[in-house]
Order: sequence, then structure tokens, then C-alpha cells
Amino acid sequence: MNRPTIGVIGIGYWGNKIAREYLTIQRRFGTVRLAAICDARKDQLEKFRARLQYPRKRTHSDVQDFLQSDIQGVHICTPNDTHYEIASSALDQGKVVLVEKPLTMRYIDAQRLVKKGQDLNLPVITGHIYRFNAAVKRAAQIVREEAFGRVIHVKIEWKALATFRDPQRDILLDLGPHPFDITNMLIDEWPHQVKCSTYDPRGVGISEIAYMQAGYRNQKVAHIELNWTYPAKTRAVSVIGQRQSLQIDCLNQVIDLYPSAGQPFRIRSKRNNAMRAELLYFGKCCNRLEDPIGLGEFGLKVTEILDKKIRYV
Repeated sequence: MNRPTIGVIGIGYWGNKIAREYLTIQRRFGTVRLAAICDARKDQLEKFRARLQYPRKRTHSDVQDFLQSDIQGVHICTPNDTHYEIASSALDQGKVVLVEKPLTMRYIDAQRLVKKGQDLNLPVITGHIYRFNAAVKRAAQIVREEAFGRVIHVKIEWKALATFRDPQRDILLDLGPHPFDITNMLIDEWPHQVKCSTYDPRGVGISEIAYMQAGYRNQKVAHIELNWTYPAKTRAVSVIGQRQSLQIDCLNQVIDLYPSAGQPFRIRSKRNNAMRAELLYFGKCCNRLEDPIGLGEFGLKVTEILDKKIRYV
């Protein structure tokens, strides 16, 4: 199978990490090639190029020049309100696209994008990285076992201290996709309603705290806390079942299982590099022109929740 050629557009905080990981994969394993990077900020391109000895001829400040370069796939790490336009243009150039979440700002645009990809036989993929987290995947297996019992409650805490002042990074758009996607992994359902309260306690002009209550079938409920004022980074998921319960530390990739009788014990899944697994998956999608996991459809559902189903209280 050919080594897929990937281009990354948007070399900010996250795009820089993504591009560096592609280079690591390229240099250590040779299974993908970072064939181009793009950013309107030439200083960002030069910093990346100089630090990592990346060829200047493969850096682009013009989007159309970038999209017309020799790449099979485009990994989009630009501001949220540019996702639709860039992804649509990439599809027009015959590229497979991976769009960092959220897929788009509006559900109608996400629908158009996924439909366009289907019509062109080009996968449209959303960057839901926790689909590749070893602990979350193992927890989903445990929850589906008969011994766990029917799920009653899910609690998710996604917290850290943020110092940026970017109006594009409202906490619901930036962190909100993860809890809904992870809950779907665990219980194979999407919420029929979501109540939400948001707060801007530091007066920075964006929502920095959000509390959500998501309703599912058979009275299942998920409580979600998103917080950018919390001093310690926390990525925690709790699942309460009729016969067992568990807690996932998504950062350290460990699971604590609590039987209804007996002592709790720790399950250590084999820790993996979830970002690397996601990027390798995207490379395969570029070669095979398919998205077997269905990350595009998951991204579409999450966009629908964020744009259509959240009710503010």
C-alpha cells in the first residue's frame, strides 16, 4: 500500500502538535508523509520549519496553493468558523479531509459537508481523538458485559486552567464534543435532550464554565462539567451500572472498577498514543477512501447536539 501524503492547515497550538506527530510517524515508521503545511501566519510557518528542519518548499501561506499541492489528505486545524469553507474546498480538489472538532459551527453545514464527501467518494472525518484512547475503548467493552448491568448514570468532568483569550474557543465548542462522543462510545446512544448552563466568571467574553444534563432512553442521564478555571487538568469519566460501576482517568488511561460486592480494583489497559493512532487511521482512510469507524457520522451527530439540541437554562 502507498504511503499516504498528508497536509496540515493551521499551525497554531493544536495544529503544531498534529504536524509534529505526523513528522514523528514519518521519520520513525515511514507509514505516512507530512507533505505540506499551511498557515496564513508566515512567522508560524518559519518557526515550525526552522525548529524541525522542514523543507521551505512544502510550506504554504496561501490556502489554494496548499490544496493544489501533492497531498491526498488534508488535516484541518484552523478556527472553527473556517472549517466548512476549507473542508469543502479540499473536497473540490479531490482530497480526503479530517476536520478537528467541531466538524462545523452549524448542523446544516455539517450535513452538506458529509453529503458532498459521499457524493465524491471522499471520506469526511472528524477528529474525535478519544475514540482511539485505550482506556475509553476498554471501558466501553466492560460496560457492554452482562456483569456490569444496565447503565444508570454517566458523569464526565473535563477541566483545566486556560489562559488564552480567543473568542473562537468557547468552551462548549472546544470541549463539548468530547463528552457526547465518549458517552456514545460507552452506551451506544445519543441524547434526546440537553439542558445547559454556561458562565463567564472571569469576564473574558466567552463561556469558560458549562454544566450540562443530557437525557437518554430509559431514564439514563449524563452530567457533564466543562471548566477552564480549574487549576488541575482533569479528564474523568464515571459510569454507574446496576451491578458495577467504573471510573476512567482518560489522561493516565487507567480504569477503577467497583463491583456491587467486594473490593474495587484497578484495570490497567495498555496505554497508547491516541493521537498517533488517530493519524495512522486517517492515513489508511486516505489510501482506501473509506471511514470504517464512521468518524464523519459521529462528528455530524455531535454537531447536531451542539447546534440543535442544547437548551439553555
